[in-house]
Amino acid sequence: MKANTDSIDGPLVTIGLPVFNASRYLPECLNALVGQTYRNIRIVISDNASTDDTLAICDEYAARDDRIAVVRTDKNRGAGWNHRRVLELATGPYFRWQGADDTIAPSFVATCVAALEVNPQAVLAYPLTTVIDDNGVVVRKTSDRLPLGASDPRVRFAALLSSWSVTHSPFYGVMRLSATATLPPYGAFLASDRTFLAELALRGPFVQVEEYLMFRRYHAKHITQTDKSEREHADPEMAHKFRPREFRVLREHLGAAWRAAASPTGKLRYFAAVVAWVIAGRKTLMIGARLHVVQLARRRGA
Repeated sequence: MKANTDSIDGPLVTIGLPVFNASRYLPECLNALVGQTYRNIRIVISDNASTDDTLAICDEYAARDDRIAVVRTDKNRGAGWNHRRVLELATGPYFRWQGADDTIAPSFVATCVAALEVNPQAVLAYPLTTVIDDNGVVVRKTSDRLPLGASDPRVRFAALLSSWSVTHSPFYGVMRLSATATLPPYGAFLASDRTFLAELALRGPFVQVEEYLMFRRYHAKHITQTDKSEREHADPEMAHKFRPREFRVLREHLGAAWRAAASPTGKLRYFAAVVAWVIAGRKTLMIGARLHVVQLARRRGA
């Protein structure tokens, strides 16, 4: 049965759902999306050549709801490519990513859109997060608060340079598609969500909605994941190529500061924030540099 879209109104929100072998939690995720109280949504699912029942589940839901579009690829190109693909296929003024393992409350989209509508200067709205386990049992709730609504872009930028807790999920908020159009393509490297958000924060403030509407699933797969498996997840072609994560992050942060629409003084303030981040994380950067040297030596038979 097709969804009743006769009463749909309000600005269109595209929800991008990149999937790969996600059959276990996918029905729960899709039920949450089609059950949103905000009806004017378009769900774009990009299947990354899954080998389980993922595609069959997606097609089943698409047959019942004409707001769902399913696109396919002939091989697994990694999560980075797949996230970029659904963003490129987005239409309408608003966009958000959805994790296939996660779920959201019925009022998630409506609440975030309302927050953006009353805050025209904001580029992203996101709610508080509850972390759940494999069985949906609550593990913990948002305990951190980042100053992402600050009027000073340097404050927002600096707050997002480093990694944040899984309980803080602005990446899965609702964002203005026009703001993302001014950013470089979403990266296929580790921590690309961090660099994406840090640069987006230079475009405008984020609004944090004080309601628990996001449910992030943190399960055994995350606990046992190795650095190599994370690289393979982001980009299968890079699985056997060691690249120090924080050095790539540093490069992206410097690029964001350079690309920012700011005066020379403003750009210097952003560069100063990056320098402060380097000083604070110098031990991690040094470890990454040493590991990189070891990997190069092994490849050359030294």
